[in-house]
Amino acid sequence: MTFLGFDINWSAQAWAAVASAIAGWVAFALSLFNLRTSRLALRISEAQESRCKPSIASYLQDAYITVGAKPSARVYAVLVSLSNKSDNDNGIASTALHLALQLPF
Repeated sequence: MTFLGFDINWSAQAWAAVASAIAGWVAFALSLFNLRTSRLALRISEAQESRCKPSIASYLQDAYITVGAKPSARVYAVLVSLSNKSDNDNGIASTALHLALQLPF
């Protein structure tokens, strides 16, 4: 018997060898596809995990000084903005502002 110019009068052992070789190549191709898919899924999950880490940034939006009638009567005003860059809801438990003032004498 011939198929596309090839003699296919093979024994049962030859057919089994060809079928197992084809199955092996199909399994290899599927494993490469699954490797690509799993690496992509790992990258996505690592990126999502990095966005969940707390990332609170502070910015100085505005600051000014108001001088009163006496030179020692000054009011310092500072407007600080805090923003959350992560995907999780984060809260600020406490804040502290430390100002060091040096007057020239």
